[in-house]
Amino acid sequence: MIEIIYQPSPNQYKKLKQRPQLEKSDMEIVIQRVYDGIAEGGDYELKALTKKYDGVEISTIKVPYTEVLSAYQALDADLKIAIEGAKANITNSTEAQISKA
Repeated sequence: MIEIIYQPSPNQYKKLKQRPQLEKSDMEIVIQRVYDGIAEGGDYELKALTKKYDGVEISTIKVPYTEVLSAYQALDADLKIAIEGAKANITNSTEAQISKA
């Protein structure tokens, strides 16, 4: 389950902003295991991974477009900006890790 932390202390914040560091070869092994599992197990494996990493059991993979649109429209403008910022940070971090390879 995902832990939500509101207003972390300076020590908590320092720990939270640390990125996991894996050697490229280790990262490739983990990624390959996920890909292989999904290739072999399809939706069943995706559901298992969701339970393992997110602590959530799901019955279906696909979320209807109308549900996604409705959820997006219900978001506060500041939250939308924060999500876009997080997306940019994740993209930049991922690209930086890939380029170091």
